[in-house]
Amino acid sequence: MARAPILAFSRLLALSLCGCAGTDAGRLSLVIGTLVEDDQALLLSRPDRVADKYQAMTETAQTFLRGTAGVYYRDVSALRGPFALPHGTDAERVPLYGDLHLENAGATFDDGGVLFDCIDFDSTLDGPFAWDLMRSAVALNTGLDMAGRSAATQTASLDAYTRAYLAALAAPPEVLRTNLGRVVSDTLADGADRNTQREELTKYTVVDGAGRHLLRDVDDVDPPARFAAAIPTALAGYRGRASGLVVEVVDLIQRLNTGIASRANLRFWALVHTDGEDQILELKEERDPPQPVAALGRGAVGGNNADRVLRGSNLLLSTATAEPWLGRLVVAGAAFQVRSVQRGRRDLDVANLVDRFGKGRYDDNDAVALGADLGQLLGRGHASSGHAESILVAAGPTDPLVASVTRFATDYHAQLLTDYALFQHALVERGPLLGAR
Repeated sequence: MARAPILAFSRLLALSLCGCAGTDAGRLSLVIGTLVEDDQALLLSRPDRVADKYQAMTETAQTFLRGTAGVYYRDVSALRGPFALPHGTDAERVPLYGDLHLENAGATFDDGGVLFDCIDFDSTLDGPFAWDLMRSAVALNTGLDMAGRSAATQTASLDAYTRAYLAALAAPPEVLRTNLGRVVSDTLADGADRNTQREELTKYTVVDGAGRHLLRDVDDVDPPARFAAAIPTALAGYRGRASGLVVEVVDLIQRLNTGIASRANLRFWALVHTDGEDQILELKEERDPPQPVAALGRGAVGGNNADRVLRGSNLLLSTATAEPWLGRLVVAGAAFQVRSVQRGRRDLDVANLVDRFGKGRYDDNDAVALGADLGQLLGRGHASSGHAESILVAAGPTDPLVASVTRFATDYHAQLLTDYALFQHALVERGPLLGAR
């Protein structure tokens, strides 16, 4: 019942954009309408959090990219048009990462040590292989453009990305630990060092006369009463993929102002005792993934959204012992992904890349290697689902696909920058909720 006002706003938006000319008005209508539709339930229940998300999206082209996966999927769900993608029999229902941008890839760990993998599966879903291929290409192009790389270097990196993707489909690497470029290798080394030091405990907890507890500040606060009561009960006896058993929840906080696309989602950290040691577990609310409504419908696949994320993670994670605490819970009516908090889990932070390219620590060769590393990660994941042969058939000859990916990533990045400027203007003109009531 409460949905109608928001939907009415998104339908009427195009009629109220007289301040923009022609195609800009239509494009802005699509961008804002998609965001508002995706966030409609949150606009009604947590408008302040949605406002924080929209504000965070204005910071850089990268934060805008992270918040607009839904717009991308709406664009590419059309079979024709400027952003039409290749399709093929048996390559249409591939388990996808969903949004493998640079800051969703990085260092994580299994029993063998540190490795390069996806570190956030919030947007995982089944769909055509090219949705992943092109989304990650756009993300790569965006990061390199922000880092000041030339058009020629961006093209070379995208070329390496697509060729590495196809090579990984044909001969999948088991685990990505070595023979990686400097950008990824540095990220893995940093993650391994932080993991050895157990920095999550030294940075996020304190020990006093009452024992160890989680630190509080403006963004780490006491949880609402209903979750403070329900989460310890839900976690009692919790066991992840290959972890120990939660014996006791010692402390609990709610985390605010974290992430971009998921900024309005609930997120809690629980300090727990397990097998004689302290561990921090994160409970992150999982909502509908950004996906084309007409193509796939809405909602989770075969259960709640935490089930969707767990299924996608288990299919795409590189090894069986990665993310040992991974699991899901439903608490007070909300679906949560559960996993451990690890300071060693490092992403390919774009702001850090901008700084290091700017200071000369990385050069154009490193940009090309970064493309190849991202491509083989994506190809390994798609191959692990058993669809490699079908994807290779649908992808067609190598050189035309390479050219197609580069052209798409370049054109869509230009569209992203246009959308970003329109969005910034709209947020100033229409207010923190883009005019939604």
